[in-house]
Amino acid sequence: MSQSLNLPEDANLWDVTKAHTVVATQRGARRSFQKFLASKGVKVVELEILNPRDLTKHLHDRGYLSILWECERTLAGSAISASIIHKVKAFVAPKIISAPSAVCGLKMAEMTPPLNLLDVCFGQIGPDMLISGFLQPIPELTPVIPSMDETSAIDPTINPHESSILFFCKTWDPHGALSNFSPHPIQIPDESGNYTTWPTVEHYYQVRMGSPVVGGAE
Repeated sequence: MSQSLNLPEDANLWDVTKAHTVVATQRGARRSFQKFLASKGVKVVELEILNPRDLTKHLHDRGYLSILWECERTLAGSAISASIIHKVKAFVAPKIISAPSAVCGLKMAEMTPPLNLLDVCFGQIGPDMLISGFLQPIPELTPVIPSMDETSAIDPTINPHESSILFFCKTWDPHGALSNFSPHPIQIPDESGNYTTWPTVEHYYQVRMGSPVVGGAE
């Protein structure tokens, strides 16, 4: 993402022989540089207003199921505020420096209430500590889930006295482990009995849509 396209011409990102590169920018930014990128085989996406949510929608429409955002503090704040960040991986280096807050743009004047991570894991990468966990959407931007009484008013077939509805569509829902996007790998045997590991149920489902013989299981 670059609003002004004030980028160097000799960047390794413009080498598309190993992987495709897509650059998102504001409409009308540096037309001459856009032509340069096109000559290198780089795909340029122009958005009316460059922001993480619209870019995510564009990538979703292109078929992307997962996106890794490597953010500095300004972009991190915008992406979290847009409720498009579902899992956070933060590195903590054993160094003390004088610098502003790690994330800005969230419009939080105080330390409370913080944005809590769920299912937190810790690991060490070289001398650094890796903290990862799932981030619930910011409450102000989260769709309102109706109460049982409200649900019954919308759908009279639902009995208010039946067992509570389990919400698991998203991985951050209370029962998100049941979601097909939940990051739990599965193993499916093929016709020869060899097992293939899929990162999530959704990965297996998407491949099966295009190839009915993959995996062997129906």
